[in-house]
Amino acid sequence: AQAVSNIVAELVEEGFLVEQGRRRTARGQPPVELAVNPDGGMTAGMEIATDHVTTVLVDLAGKIRAQRSARLDDVTVAGVQRLAAAELTQARAANGLPRRLLGCGVVMPGPFEVEGMNSVGASPLPGWAGQDAGQLLTDALGTPVTIENDATAAAVGEHLHGLGRNLRHFCQVYFGAGLGLGVIIAGQPYRGAFGNAGEIGHIPVVRGGLACACGGQGCLERYASVHALAETLRAAGIADTGPDEIARLHAQGHPALLGWITEAAGLLAPVVAM
Repeated sequence: AQAVSNIVAELVEEGFLVEQGRRRTARGQPPVELAVNPDGGMTAGMEIATDHVTTVLVDLAGKIRAQRSARLDDVTVAGVQRLAAAELTQARAANGLPRRLLGCGVVMPGPFEVEGMNSVGASPLPGWAGQDAGQLLTDALGTPVTIENDATAAAVGEHLHGLGRNLRHFCQVYFGAGLGLGVIIAGQPYRGAFGNAGEIGHIPVVRGGLACACGGQGCLERYASVHALAETLRAAGIADTGPDEIARLHAQGHPALLGWITEAAGLLAPVVAM
C-alpha cells in the first residue's frame, strides 16, 4: 500500500494524474479520487509514406488533439527529416495543447533490415537502406522515436479500437502502397527478429514475373497492392486511380478492375492460407 501511495504521489506531482476530491465512505479515512490528467502530456504519431507524412497528437486520455497531413516530395533522408520536423512543430503550435511531448511513434513501410534489399516498400525511399531510422528521426524531431512496421501498427490499432478488440489471435492484411500483414498472437503484436513477421508482400508468387523494388521478381505485392492496381488501371487508359473512381469502376463492372481482382485474389489466397 505504501509503495502504491508513493508512486501515485509522484504521478500527481509530475502532472500525469489529478486529484478529484475524496469519496464519502461509511467509516475510515475517505479515499482520494484520482484520474488521468489529459493535459499531463502528449504523444505524437507519424506515418511516413512514399508520398505523404501524416502527424497526430494524442493526449494522455487517448483523445486526438491535432492532426495534419502534408505531401512528401523529397523522399531522401534529409527531405523526410525536414518535413517531419516542420509538421510536428506545426501540429504542436495550436493553442491549448499540453506543452510536454513524451515521444513519437513512427510507422514506415517495411521490410526492415533485409540483406539485399535496395529500397523500402513498393516505391523507394532513397538512402534509408542500412540507416538507423529511429536515431535519424529522434535527432530531427527532438523527442524519443519508436519505429514500427506500418502493417503491425495497423493491427495494433485494430486490436485496441477496431474489429479485433475481442480477438486474441488474428492477422490483418494491409493494403498500402505495397502489401503487408500484421499479426496479433495472444493479444500482442508478433514482430519477428527485425520487425518483418507477416511481411508477405515480397513472397515470390510468379516465376520470372514482374521486377520488384526489392530486387526480386514476381513478388506478391507487384500483383496485389494499391500500387499494382494503379498500374493496371493506367495501362487500361484510366488516369484517375483514387478510391472514388475505383468504387465507380467496380460498380460499373469495368473489365480492367474485375480482371485485376481475379488475378490478385488468385495469388493472394494461397499465401494467406499458408
